[in-house]
Formats: sequence, C-alpha cells, structure tokens
Amino acid sequence: MIRSMTGYSRGRSEEGDFTLAVSVKCTNHRFLDLQVRLSPGLESFEPLVRRVIKDHIARGHVEVQVGLERAGSPQLQLDRKLLNAYLGTVQEMRQEFGFGSEPDLVALLRVPGIVAVGNGEVPAEE
Repeated sequence: MIRSMTGYSRGRSEEGDFTLAVSVKCTNHRFLDLQVRLSPGLESFEPLVRRVIKDHIARGHVEVQVGLERAGSPQLQLDRKLLNAYLGTVQEMRQEFGFGSEPDLVALLRVPGIVAVGNGEVPAEE
C-alpha cells in the first residue's frame, strides 16, 4: 500500500462509440482526503471508485475525475419545463408590473440548466 505520494496522471481510452478520460491528482496530506468527480450518468460508480482508491492509497489529498463521452457531434438538449417556467414568470412580471418588452432569447439560453450538451451522458444500459 502506498503511504504518501505527490503526482498527477491522466489517461484516455477510446472503445467503440465511447471515450473514457480519467485524471488523478495527489498531494501529500496527513490523512486520506478523497474527492471524486464523475460525469453525469456515472454517479452509481462512485462507491466503487472510492473503494478501489482506498485499497491502494492510505493518505494524501486525492482528486479523481472521470469523464465518459459518446463519440460524434454534441447534441443540445432543451429543458422545456424550465424554459416554460421562466417564460411564465416573465409573463406574470409583464402583467403585474406593466413591462412591455419581450424576453431576450439569448439571455434565456444562458440560464443554467436550460440548454445542456447531451453527448456526455450515456444511458445506463450502454
């Protein structure tokens, strides 16, 4: 078992339609301080990732980042329910306060969660 380490590593693998990228950054630390960041759809693997790391590293500040992407051009996904909620609120504000301007489409698209890139999410069955 490794007792202490400082280092950085990054790996990338392509198989079929998927690309897996993993990076690990470790710095010396008195105890094991583990931070794991996984791509959307991979959250269920976090306990496994943590267990594998704890089996090999006893101490240190360890940051692990795992990204899984589908090959091909990105697909944009629009959260229509969230957009409708914002538009409904804008309509209420126009009626209540007498605003006359139309909503700014570009500003609405900048709202976090309205538009998401869908190529990074992988269905569970795949």
